Amino acid sequence: MSGQLAFLEGFAAGALVAAAAGWVIARWAQRREGRRFSALAHELRTPLTSIAAFTEILQDDPTQSERYLGIIHESAGRLDAIIGERLGSSGSRAARIAPASMGPPVTGLRRVLVVDDDRYILEATRAFLLQAGFDARCAAGGEEGILRARTDSPDLILMDLMMPGLGGDEALRRLRTDPATRDIPVIITSGDHAATGLEGAAAVLTKPISRETLLDAVVKAMPGGPGGR
Repeated sequence: MSGQLAFLEGFAAGALVAAAAGWVIARWAQRREGRRFSALAHELRTPLTSIAAFTEILQDDPTQSERYLGIIHESAGRLDAIIGERLGSSGSRAARIAPASMGPPVTGLRRVLVVDDDRYILEATRAFLLQAGFDARCAAGGEEGILRARTDSPDLILMDLMMPGLGGDEALRRLRTDPATRDIPVIITSGDHAATGLEGAAAVLTKPISRETLLDAVVKAMPGGPGGR
C-alpha cells in the first residue's frame, strides 16, 4: 500500500512539474508572439503614417506636390514591400528618392523636439508643427534625442517608441532620471495599439496620427497648456 501511495505522490508531483513547465513555455511563446506582432504593427504603420501625413500637407498646400509626391510614392512602396515580405511575395520596386531638406530651426517659438528613426516621419511632423507655429527640431534616434534634449532644452518631446538601438521606452526612462530633462513633457508615438501607457509619458499616440490628434496632444501636454505643468 505504501508503495502505491509513493507512486501516486511521485506521479502527482511529476504532473505538477510538467504543468508548471507547460505554463512557463506557453507564457514565453505568448510574449514572443506579442513582441513579433508589435514589431510588425510598427513596421506597417510607419510608412502608412508618412502617406497620411504628407497627403494632409498637400491638401493644405498643393504647391508642395513636387516636393512630397515622391515621398508618398516611396512610402507606399515601403508598405507594399513589407506586406510582400510577410506574405512571401515580391514587394514594390518603387524608386528611392532623397528627402527634402528640413531647413534651419525657427527661433522665438515654443520648442518641440521630434525623435524618430524614420526620416519621412521627422520631416512630416516638423512640417505640421511649423505650420502650427512651433519651433520644431529633429533627432534621428533615441541617443541623439537625449543629447538634443540636453542641449536644446525643448518645451516638449515627441518620441517614437520602437527605434533601433535606444528605444523610446529606455530613452524616456533616461530623460526622467536626468535632472536636466526630467521635467520636459514627453509624448510617445507607437504603431502598436497595445502601447496605451508608459510611466512618465504625457500621452501615447497610436500611428497613423492625424494632424488634429497630434496638435491637440502637443497643446495639452505643453507646459502651461490644459494638461501641462
